[in-house]
Amino acid sequence: MVWIGLYTNTSYLLVAAMLLAPFASPAMNTALATARGDLKLLRRSLVRYCAALSVTIATAAVLSGILQQQIPSNLMIDSSQISAVSVLIPLAAGAAGALTLIQSDRSSLVSGAATGMLVAASLAPPAGIIGMAGAIGRWDLVINGLFLLLLQLGGINLSAALLFRLFGGLSTQGSRYRRGQRSIFPIGVGLSIIVLTGLLIWQFSSSPNLQRSSRAQRANAELQQVVQQIICSACGG
Repeated sequence: MVWIGLYTNTSYLLVAAMLLAPFASPAMNTALATARGDLKLLRRSLVRYCAALSVTIATAAVLSGILQQQIPSNLMIDSSQISAVSVLIPLAAGAAGALTLIQSDRSSLVSGAATGMLVAASLAPPAGIIGMAGAIGRWDLVINGLFLLLLQLGGINLSAALLFRLFGGLSTQGSRYRRGQRSIFPIGVGLSIIVLTGLLIWQFSSSPNLQRSSRAQRANAELQQVVQQIICSACGG
């Protein structure tokens, strides 16, 4: 579904792919395992995470190869563009997923389906772009997709794990739960912070490729100001 949406420039199919993508469950399980310090659950969740992403990337690459795709679609290019505030999306997705699980169904203002779509919206398009761009040899788009994918993985895990630990009442040990290891939580959160920090440093030091969306918006705003000034000058003259 991700491949069809990107290949045909059909945005609503991309939305449908976000509803179907199997990313929300392993994402939340990884955050839960990080907060609990459960190494066994963390391993299983990461395996599911990698399997889901690998299948999506491989499927997109194979389909692009079968249909002999030569150039990227407009939706591929648009979805691969990175904004200076892209890091806020995975942080919001992870927080929304954690709050949905922490709160009861009656108290939560965000449905489970909406949360799953929000998480998949962070992961599905970059995964599809990596496979399709790799098949046609557009390595600049592959790099952008990998950057987005790593940014989403680190951001979702960081915000969700912190909320589970701080507001969800989770701890490494309990009366019925004794599998937690105290070192897992600080290591997991620390690695997420290191990944996000490294990616943000790379993003802001590699201008304009990793800030193309923000740059384009600023350029359009400046262009409109210049046009407005010209119009005002002409009217005044």
